Amino acid sequence: MWVSNFGKFGQTKATGSGLFWPKGSGQSYIFGAGPWFGTIDGTDTLVTIGYGPHGAETEYTPGLKDMSSGDPAAIIYMYPAPWPPPADKYPMAPQVPKSHQDSWCAMNDLDINNHVPGDTRPIGLEVYQTVYAWNLSTTRDIIINGYELKNVSGKKLSDCYFGICTDNDIGNEAGANANDIISGIVKQEFIVDGETLLVDNLGYQWQKTWEPGWKTP
Repeated sequence: MWVSNFGKFGQTKATGSGLFWPKGSGQSYIFGAGPWFGTIDGTDTLVTIGYGPHGAETEYTPGLKDMSSGDPAAIIYMYPAPWPPPADKYPMAPQVPKSHQDSWCAMNDLDINNHVPGDTRPIGLEVYQTVYAWNLSTTRDIIINGYELKNVSGKKLSDCYFGICTDNDIGNEAGANANDIISGIVKQEFIVDGETLLVDNLGYQWQKTWEPGWKTP
């Protein structure tokens, strides 16, 4: 899975599909994805997008609020190298990895030039992204993205909403090839081995038709 410090994940630099399973198969499941944050500033509704499904846009910039996007420290840190993020520049960054391939980066939405023309202005956010990946047989097919957000606007933000926009494409979803099915589980309880689990907000996708040319379903 491709990651970036511009807000996107699951998309290549050339704006192609960027999440593949099994590894090396070329079988893609996401065309692109990224975090969205919305708030109300007075009477103005503001949204910053990490990925726009209509044109692969992103409104984030690498680094912290007062850091140039060209700063040598405005990169993705990935265990085992380069790791850890420098604590003098990023005191909020993790120093000890939790998975076999932690990655961490910071981004912000303060550059007006990176916002979609005619859309909303910057909110004043720093976003810290951590991605975890493992090589154990029980977890090697799982990637976890974690986000921490900091308000650096200098004002109170109200009615805040955060979510992930995902352009789910199993293989070729263009034109007549579109056959993905997307659903979700909201506030349901499941009992597994006597333990009660609450699934509050889980989205998932599948298709009933085997993707042409794929070796695995």
